[in-house]
Amino acid sequence: MKKLNKENEKKIAYYEEVTGKKWDKNATELYCFYKHLTVLPALPPKLTALYCYNNGNLEVLPELPNNLKILYCYNNRLKVLPKLPSGLKILYCYNNQLSILPKLPYNLKIINCSYNNLEVLPTLPRLLKNIDYSYNPLKIYVEIKGDENYKYRSKGFIAGGKKYVQMGCRLRLLSEWEKNFWDNNEEFPNNGSEKSNNRYKRFLKIKNYLDKF
Repeated sequence: MKKLNKENEKKIAYYEEVTGKKWDKNATELYCFYKHLTVLPALPPKLTALYCYNNGNLEVLPELPNNLKILYCYNNRLKVLPKLPSGLKILYCYNNQLSILPKLPYNLKIINCSYNNLEVLPTLPRLLKNIDYSYNPLKIYVEIKGDENYKYRSKGFIAGGKKYVQMGCRLRLLSEWEKNFWDNNEEFPNNGSEKSNNRYKRFLKIKNYLDKF
C-alpha cells in the first residue's frame, strides 16, 4: 500500500508540474485537456466529470470513481478503458486505439467511439439515445447512404449478439423495427406515400443483410 501511495504521489507531482495546477483530491470535475499528459493520478472519489481529451500520449486511465457521469477521453492513445461506472451517462472516446469496449452501463445515453479499432460492439444499453461507431472495422456492419429516395443514412450491425438498425438518427433493435416499424406517425408515417415506401424498402435491404448472420 505504501508503494502504491508513493507512486501516486509521484503522479500528482507530475500532474502539478505539467499542468501548473494544484491537485484537488476533493474535486467533482477535472479539466486536464491539451496538457500532453502521459498518466493521471488516482482520481478523486467525488469526481462526476472527467475531461482529459487531446493529451496525445495518454495510454491508460486510472480506475474511474463510482460517481462519474461524464467522461471525455478522446484524441489520446488509449488501448483499453477501465470498468465504466454504472451511473455514467456520456462517453466520448473516439480517436484512440481501442480494440474492445468494456460493458456499457445501463444509464449510458450518449457514446461516440468512432475512429478506433473496434471489430465488435458490446450490448447497447436500453436508454442509449445516440451512438457514433463510424470508422471502425466492425465485422458485421452495413451502411446505405442517403439518396433521392431516402435522404438519411441507414445502418445495420450486430452488438453483443443482438441485431440493430439505425434509420437516420433513430436506433432500435431489429426485432423492435419488425414488431412496429410505423410506431412514429411524425417520423415514419404509414401513409402509402413514395417517401414512406422508400424508407421501408431501405429498411428491408438492411434486414436482409442482417438475416444472413
